[in-house]
Amino acid sequence: MKVFIKDLLKKNDINKIKVLMLFDTIKEENENVPFEVIKEQEIETFMTDFNNVVNNFEKEIISTVSGTCNAKSLENILSETIKTNSGKNTNVFQLLQKFKNSDDLTFVHCNAVSLTVHTIGKWMKLSESDLKDLSLAGLLFDVGKYALSKDLLRKTTPLTDFETEIIKSHVEKSLEMLKPYDLNDNITNAIKYHHERCDGSGYPYGLKGDEIPLFARILALADVFVALTSMRPYRDKMTPFAAVKLLETDFMQKLDIVILSDFINKIASNYIGADLRLSDGHEGEIIFINANAPLRPIVKLKPTGDLLDLSSKANHDIEIEEFF
Repeated sequence: MKVFIKDLLKKNDINKIKVLMLFDTIKEENENVPFEVIKEQEIETFMTDFNNVVNNFEKEIISTVSGTCNAKSLENILSETIKTNSGKNTNVFQLLQKFKNSDDLTFVHCNAVSLTVHTIGKWMKLSESDLKDLSLAGLLFDVGKYALSKDLLRKTTPLTDFETEIIKSHVEKSLEMLKPYDLNDNITNAIKYHHERCDGSGYPYGLKGDEIPLFARILALADVFVALTSMRPYRDKMTPFAAVKLLETDFMQKLDIVILSDFINKIASNYIGADLRLSDGHEGEIIFINANAPLRPIVKLKPTGDLLDLSSKANHDIEIEEFF
C-alpha cells in the first residue's frame, strides 16, 4: 500500500512541520560525497573504534584478575567508549545493531550497555557526574562473567538449577573483582542490584520498587534491551521493535514503569533511517514513526522508493524481520 506524506501527516494530526535541511548541511561539509557514503564511513569508524575499546577493556579486566589495577586506565576506557558514539548521522542504537551478532557475551555486552545507559541518562537529564557514574556502572556490571565457564555461558539447552545459581554468582564475582578500584556507592550499588526487579522477582535480595537504587533500575532496563536485541547461543536476536513489544507485555511490572515508559516513547524514533528487511522479502528504510503506532513505522522500499505504512490494516501481516 502506497502512502503520501500529506496523508501521513493528516493521519497523525500534524498540520505543520518544521523542515531542517540536514542534507544541505552535509553537502556543505562533504560537497561531493553522497550521504550513504558518509553514513557507511561513520559505521566503519564506529566498528573499528568499538572493537578497540572492547579489546582494551578485556585487557584491563584480565590485568585486574592478575592483580594489576589501573583506575586511570579504566577512566580512559570509559571515555573512549562514549566517544565511539560520535557520528553525526547515525545514532548509537543503529550503530550497536552492527555488533549484535558477536559471540562475545561479556565485553561487547558491557560496552553496549554502557552506551545505552549513557543515552538513557541523558534523556533523564542526569548531571555530568551521575552520567559518568551510571556509564561506568554499565561498563563494569557484568565483568564477573569473565570468571565463569565459557561453555556454561554459551550453553544452548536450558540451565539446571545448579547452573542457574552459578550464573547468578556473577554479581558477587563482579563486585569482588572490582574492589581494587575503590568505586563509589552509586556505581557498586548499580552493579549489586541490577538483577533486582520492581515486583520483587529479582535477585539476589528480592528488593521491590524504590528499594532498588535508581542507577540499578536504569541498568536493568538497558541490560534487558541489549540482551534481547543481541544474538545468544540459545536464541536468535530480536529486532529492536520486537524487543520493545516484549518489554511492554512482559516487563511492565518488573522494570521501573516511569523509566521504561519514557524509553518506549523515545526509542522508536532512534531507528529513523535504519535499513531493514520485511517478512514479505522487501528491503527498505524507516523514514517516519507513526505517533499512534510507533512500532509500525513508514518504510521507504528499495529500489522503487514506494512508501509502505506498516500501521495500515492492509499491511497488518507484514513484520519487520531484520535490521541490518
